[in-house]
Amino acid sequence: MLFCFWFLWLVVAHVLDASPTAKPSESPVPKPSTIVDYLSSSAQFSYFLRHLQKHNLIPVVNKLSNVTLFAPVNSAFVDDQFAINDTTDTLKRYFADERSSIDPSGKEDVILDSLYITKHYRDGNTSFPLKVTSTPNGAQVNDFADIVEANYYAKHQRSYIHTIDRLLPVPPTLCSMLMDSHHTSINGHSISFIKQLFQSAFTNIRGSGFQMSCEEYTANVSTILIPSDSVIDASLSDLQKKYYTVLFSGITQAHLKPSKDAIREVRADILQLLSNLLFPHVIGGNRYSNSTQKTALGNHSYQIIKDKDTQQLILNGRVRTAVNGTSIVAADGLVHVIDVEDNSDSNVFSDLNIEAAEMIPRKALYAMHFSYLVKELKFRKLEYLIDGSTKNQTIVVEVSDRDDYVDDDAFLAAKKVSSNSFSNKQSMLYHFLDGAVDVHKELDKSASYRHLVFSKLCSRKRNQLSLQSESIWYSLRRKEESTVQ
Repeated sequence: MLFCFWFLWLVVAHVLDASPTAKPSESPVPKPSTIVDYLSSSAQFSYFLRHLQKHNLIPVVNKLSNVTLFAPVNSAFVDDQFAINDTTDTLKRYFADERSSIDPSGKEDVILDSLYITKHYRDGNTSFPLKVTSTPNGAQVNDFADIVEANYYAKHQRSYIHTIDRLLPVPPTLCSMLMDSHHTSINGHSISFIKQLFQSAFTNIRGSGFQMSCEEYTANVSTILIPSDSVIDASLSDLQKKYYTVLFSGITQAHLKPSKDAIREVRADILQLLSNLLFPHVIGGNRYSNSTQKTALGNHSYQIIKDKDTQQLILNGRVRTAVNGTSIVAADGLVHVIDVEDNSDSNVFSDLNIEAAEMIPRKALYAMHFSYLVKELKFRKLEYLIDGSTKNQTIVVEVSDRDDYVDDDAFLAAKKVSSNSFSNKQSMLYHFLDGAVDVHKELDKSASYRHLVFSKLCSRKRNQLSLQSESIWYSLRRKEESTVQ
């Protein structure tokens, strides 16, 4: 009996000794499931979180869903030039309005619309674009900030968070970029001609009666094609370039301000040319890059495909955007530069079916700053001589008829004095000669050229025209001879 009790006591003691005291189980720390929780969980986002709080955006962020956040780390704020001027609206540029994960092996540029609305127009809004580009070292946002951590998923808000190493600058708007007269190149491509066209079209020239601003004209524009100066040189004649920039000359040099009629006509031709370069959609990367796209005014269309390796756009199967000039981010859209280096075998304007203004005599006179001479010809009912309907003629003009010698006041004074002057009309006819004399061609043959030609005078008298290598003069001696010598 004693032995059994002793044995039982040993068994119980052994069991108790072999069973250690159970410890309470440790639950894993849950991953942050909201955007603010994620930012709060890491000290590297404390500056950005404080920035959001300062602008009262935390309640807004908490209500978001199906978005993508590009969150800058604290070190990005060391150079805080892009944060100083932030507002509640501009801070929304860090949030894309859709979910987008980063594909490490992806090659395609991805264009996202941010929550920062930069432009309002009748049919909708335009957002600040976010361009995600794959590089050999990872991915970048707007060709500026590197993505250093990617694809955190805040499940309660069904949103992605990517960490970036720099603050995102707010670039100029399309109009600010093109109306700025101080910078004439973009990414190394000279674009002074197109900038001069924008400034000519939308600078308010006193007395012109034109009120539309660049912002109004491009309200529904999100993509702009910009031919470089080299492309313009290869596509337009010298006279056409002078014609299109004659208003710019009048803006920058007041004494060359053209007549109101000239301003209206040249401006209309400028707007017609520019209308071929403006699109309503964001085109680039994954957006509308393999489709037929109409311009913003719907008067022109292009077949657009994308080079998958370089991301360049190819228009009408012939014209390429520049490698470093494709999908340049503006505050309210994208810019694509077309340069000659990528189009050595292409006539850009011809391949894009862009028609420049035909240089009829009236437009040629405008280009050479003789707009008040045109006005005088209209007044004398001689416009038929310069509207393109009269062929095979030569016009001789005097320096004193240039716009820097005449203005509206002088023209009106002369009009009152000689409104019915027969001699003035005949004097003007004397400057129109039968037959087209190619001055450069003739002077290439010889240092001087002398020939007798008919003028438009009713008497059909002839005038002696003398040309020399550096000058042209019009002889006032009239001859009755009937044959050309």
